[in-house]
Amino acid sequence: MIVWIRKFVQLGLYTFFREVEVNGLENVPTDRGGIVIAWHPNGMVDPALIFSTFPREVVFGARHGLFQWPMLGWIMRQLGTVPIYRRQDLKAMPMEEQRLKNAESLQNLTNRISEGAFSALFPEGVSHDDPCLRQLKSGAARIFDAAYQSSSIKPVIIPVGLHYDHKQRFRSSVLVNIHPPMVLPDELWLIEDAKERAEMMTQEMEKTLTEAIYAMEDWEMHRNFHRAAMLIRAERLSQEGRVGSASIAEKVIGVARLWNGYHQRKEQYPERVQQIIDRVEQYRLDMEALGLLDHQLDGDPRWISRRILVILALQTVLYMLLLPPLLLVGYMINFPTMFLIRYTVRNFVQLEKDRASVQLFSSIALYPTTWVLWSTLAYFGHLQATPIFPNLPSVPIASALFVGCVGMISCIVMFVYLRAITRMLRAWKVRWTKRRKQGYIAMLLAERQALSRELIGFSEGLDLPGELGADNKLSWGES
Repeated sequence: MIVWIRKFVQLGLYTFFREVEVNGLENVPTDRGGIVIAWHPNGMVDPALIFSTFPREVVFGARHGLFQWPMLGWIMRQLGTVPIYRRQDLKAMPMEEQRLKNAESLQNLTNRISEGAFSALFPEGVSHDDPCLRQLKSGAARIFDAAYQSSSIKPVIIPVGLHYDHKQRFRSSVLVNIHPPMVLPDELWLIEDAKERAEMMTQEMEKTLTEAIYAMEDWEMHRNFHRAAMLIRAERLSQEGRVGSASIAEKVIGVARLWNGYHQRKEQYPERVQQIIDRVEQYRLDMEALGLLDHQLDGDPRWISRRILVILALQTVLYMLLLPPLLLVGYMINFPTMFLIRYTVRNFVQLEKDRASVQLFSSIALYPTTWVLWSTLAYFGHLQATPIFPNLPSVPIASALFVGCVGMISCIVMFVYLRAITRMLRAWKVRWTKRRKQGYIAMLLAERQALSRELIGFSEGLDLPGELGADNKLSWGES
């Protein structure tokens, strides 16, 4: 059952995300268990990603209220998820009963780790929309400490960075970055008091996770670092006459290099660091005002050309002549479901961290239900039509299967079409902006070049993650 649930979750994730990249599988030991710790920025999508990408058996601990969710609760029980009873969720329960329930849950997780499994835990204890960690709870440290003390083969702590480019957006990208096991200080095990030992271990986890996610002080800092990483990449590729968007791995590595460089230089050169940040922020604001990405400053500035006319003609034929029949069917079958999901997300889901979870799990449940419903209607419709049309083949199941398949295929075509139309319109907008703002574009190109040189020169001599490959793109390199 677990294998099929894993495949089902993977299907949902690879449908929602355009790109799911995993790095660091070699960092997971095969001869022992441990705990996987990660930050929690995206609701139920975070554990789904770890469950579907981590190469070893994973046991989750989750707050007990989630077991009451339709379908989700059933899946969690099948996976052997251990309920965690948080004090703030059980105010009506006597304190002693709370302690007993939590002690039982923690002991179950400890036993599984001692047996060689991994337990995936989110030490913050709550999902959120911040670009940095919330204060960590000590539960993960206490579980690991208990397992460490009772195991002959000592377990490990594996930090995982979850990096989303647009976590709530359909067909966006995500990187699951599995880091090497934590190296805990030797003096930690000399502490006799278990509570004090757990507090110190929690501090080590917080430090490690902060480095694993490249935590930012606020969203302005987050946007500035991401813009700086992309302007360096765009400038580097433009010198070869190449234009194109970056993969999620390139984005994360670029930010990682800047984050490490920032923390190595800010104490020694605070004024120069702040000057660079101010320039990057102004460049970012100018680019956002134009609605352009860094690599879109390059390329043919002409509004129209023979190549563009050929591409436009082919797109018109495809979008206006070949796809409309399937699109019509796709809208008839799937549009009410799509509208219901989007309406629910926009009007009833307040926090950004919950939107992807609601979209993903409601889509997994509602779209197949829609196709089954239309297949059922086709089946009974065929039975009703047979007396009226005697020559109609008496195979109602074939009609049901046909309508179900058409519903599924047309749903895919519908979303691909909508995405393609959006991208085509955005491309026209970029060309129109570049045509109207040629002088402004030239100024931004010069500033991008100057900032790129400044940032690269300022980082010379530093030990930074990743490496530049032969294709002039960043990669993780050998671990």
